[in-house]
Amino acid sequence: MNDRESRFLKILGIALESSSRGAGLSLRDAMEEARYAELREGFDAADLMPLIHVRPELVDQWVRYSEDKRTSGGWYLTRDGRVGQVSDLERSLRFGSVEQAVAEYVIRELDFWARIGREEGLTCSRCGSELPDFAELQDPVRTLAARLWRDGATPSAIRVLRSQGDYTLREAKALLYHVTREPGTCHSCRRPIATTGVGTCPNCSALVIDWSGAT
Repeated sequence: MNDRESRFLKILGIALESSSRGAGLSLRDAMEEARYAELREGFDAADLMPLIHVRPELVDQWVRYSEDKRTSGGWYLTRDGRVGQVSDLERSLRFGSVEQAVAEYVIRELDFWARIGREEGLTCSRCGSELPDFAELQDPVRTLAARLWRDGATPSAIRVLRSQGDYTLREAKALLYHVTREPGTCHSCRRPIATTGVGTCPNCSALVIDWSGAT
């Protein structure tokens, strides 16, 4: 096995390494160990298929990874080779073989969590914090996190965000601390704001996330 194949095998091993059946790493740590984001420009799904053909256990590892997911983001893979977005269960893609489906799933799933091809997060002008992208957080998750935050249950709110968005503790805190304590009121200066969604407070320049549907 050459160096290129060894690197691909390390990437294909992420499903096992990030599960309790393997090393039990977080997905983020497993991707960093495999240097996924660093190597991504040099390969695509077709490069992974030969290894999946000769190592059929990889199919089961990635199917089980998909079945074990507890987040509302990313992609899913079924045992009959369908691939689709978790946020849109009505539609799915089919490929010529299960090996191709797994290869495509690996690329789409890991690209999602590596934020490849996605917009970068936001930066708060007031405090300088960089916030992670949260476009994939579904409304019920935002509602629950905001309600817990407003009720003073900060640890619980952070756990909700981390379980649904694969955020680090620091990222979840940065995101949560910019959510309004009261709808329509800046979390920093407490002045009224007209922003619904994401905006900047005209009084103190803080980045404001107003999930106004969360009460």
